Amino acid sequence: MEKSKLTRHIGLRVDQEFYDNLHYLAEYEGRTINGEIRFIVQKYMRDFEYENGPLKELKKR
Repeated sequence: MEKSKLTRHIGLRVDQEFYDNLHYLAEYEGRTINGEIRFIVQKYMRDFEYENGPLKELKKR
């Protein structure tokens, strides 16, 4: 299987308040908690690349 097709699992420890807030945001946006985390991280990556260039190119350095 191609590396890009693999799904990886990561654990994330958070306190109850963080979890409750994340749960609220996910529900508000119609996403699962996992989907909300992915959305937030993907947005951060897009913003980072906009300011610094593509991550693929930066990782080559």
